[in-house]
Amino acid sequence: MQWEGDLQRQRWRWRQRMVLVVVAVSLISSVLAIALHYYFSRSMALSSAEARYELAATTTRDYLSGIDNRASQIVRILARHPNLMEQQWVHPDTAELFAEVMRSNPVFYAIYIGFGNGDFYELVNLNTSDDVRLQLQAMPSDRWVEIVVQGEGAKRERRFTYLNEQLQANYSRSERSDYDATQRLWFTNATRNKVYKTRPYLFQHLQAPGQSFSLQIPASQAATERPAVLTVDVAFSALSDQLRSQPLSLDGELFLFQRSGELLASNHATVQQRALPKPPPLALSEAQQAYIKSLGKIRVANEPDWAPIDFAIAGEPKGYSIDLLRLLAGMTGLELEFINGYRWPELVQLFNKGELEILQPVIATDENRARGIFTDAWLTLDYTLVTRKDTAAPANLEDLYPRVLVMPEGWSLNAVLKQRYPNLAVRIVDSTRTALEMVANGQAFATLDSETILRRTAGQFFLRDLVFHSEINGLQALPATVHFQLRQDLQPLADILNSAIAALPGNVLAQLQERWLHDSEIPRDIALSVVPYPAVLDMVARGNGRAMVPQGESGEHYYFFVSSLSRISDREEYFAFVVTEQRLFTSALRDVQRSAFIIGLFWLLLMPVILFFLLRPLRAVNSDPA
Repeated sequence: MQWEGDLQRQRWRWRQRMVLVVVAVSLISSVLAIALHYYFSRSMALSSAEARYELAATTTRDYLSGIDNRASQIVRILARHPNLMEQQWVHPDTAELFAEVMRSNPVFYAIYIGFGNGDFYELVNLNTSDDVRLQLQAMPSDRWVEIVVQGEGAKRERRFTYLNEQLQANYSRSERSDYDATQRLWFTNATRNKVYKTRPYLFQHLQAPGQSFSLQIPASQAATERPAVLTVDVAFSALSDQLRSQPLSLDGELFLFQRSGELLASNHATVQQRALPKPPPLALSEAQQAYIKSLGKIRVANEPDWAPIDFAIAGEPKGYSIDLLRLLAGMTGLELEFINGYRWPELVQLFNKGELEILQPVIATDENRARGIFTDAWLTLDYTLVTRKDTAAPANLEDLYPRVLVMPEGWSLNAVLKQRYPNLAVRIVDSTRTALEMVANGQAFATLDSETILRRTAGQFFLRDLVFHSEINGLQALPATVHFQLRQDLQPLADILNSAIAALPGNVLAQLQERWLHDSEIPRDIALSVVPYPAVLDMVARGNGRAMVPQGESGEHYYFFVSSLSRISDREEYFAFVVTEQRLFTSALRDVQRSAFIIGLFWLLLMPVILFFLLRPLRAVNSDPA
């Protein structure tokens, strides 16, 4: 009986081993099958997701590129239209012609003609974007706005006529104007044979940013006048609306930007800064109030790239001096009209020709004082010298020789440095950013400017390995006060501005300085003026089209798609689509995970069946007396 008990236990152990072997083999096979299925399915899903996003990004890129091409083609066709002009003015059918073109191309903000005598005719498409309608104060029943500038001297005026869908007038208003079409960028740079595309700038009538496509009208040249110029405008608000309407906008970030990284449009919602406190109105005499009213709109210079003091984001004026001027205008009743799209030397030329009332910001140098009236100082700059981290800074400015000091074109300190340090090797470049890049790349030894400006510019464009030296002898002796400069005939206006500057409440001034000068981080307005991903700019420099790279301190991975847009000018523009890896692969991996779960669940349900058919023969063997 003992041997029968041992045999029974041996059979039981043998049956357990058989069950364990079958379960283990089944489990290993199932896990291996699930793993292989997951791996290959994941690879296929990821490739499919990449291809899908790349196709969508390419479609969006082609759409944006098509705007340029359509604008160029339409300008060429309209400039040669036989019924465009009549007796050196627009043909009666021109408004209907322009309207029909913009109905077919709703992204176009306006089409207009500038004449050789400075007169101007424009038809504005109010359906371009809500921003356009709001800026021009249009009613819901208005569909178009006709803007005409005509007259001479004191009788020159700008007339706004608001039209319905059928181009019938709803109402009109007019105002005194010094507008001269022949002084605008789109007019002065237009040629007969090639469409000219402007830099981003502020449309003067709309006071909103965009770009223009212009071409001379061949048949319009008269004996004593320059040929008329036909122009199509694209407002950046319309481009941003178009980007936000793209299906890709729901999944990631879309950017339209210049090679420098400066944004033209994106699908980001417009960021509204917290409003500054409204200062109380300045007490003005009746004579001063009448004087301000007689001035009409005051044309003010706006630099493109002197952040955070005075700069533009895709043509929209921003900065400390811009906010200060708006505060002063609110206190005095002045109407401001910002003029940008020009480099600083070009703005100085416009001021000298009387095309600007206020040139700003201006440093108090002897050369600058001879140009016009200065207001009281409203800022003092903190100069610094910037070098690479691996170079030693000189103790004195004169010790820079013979190393290269790189400076922005038109910067007031250039003449001062030349006069005080004639031996310095100064190289002039087009912007503060270029100067910093040359220092960072070892192409120049140092650059000099306000520390606030240099630090913000370096941070804005991701420039590293730079050192800021503020204790160098000679920096403190440089002219540092900043002013508004007015034409010689505007002394009463300068007096009013001085009174307003002196009356500006301390709490308002403190918040203004906190917004632009004292914040340790880059102001959000400046941060959003460039593509916020260094990898995108690296891809542009290398010519790569797509990549998956980690970005940021958290190490999160992003998928980047970058492509150049077809160009009709020398200023390259690019389109970028940025999406997180998690967002890119979420839907694809969800399907793979679901299928793996179903396979695992099926295995669990099938295992009892396998064990049943395995254990049944084993029981029969155990019960066999032989």
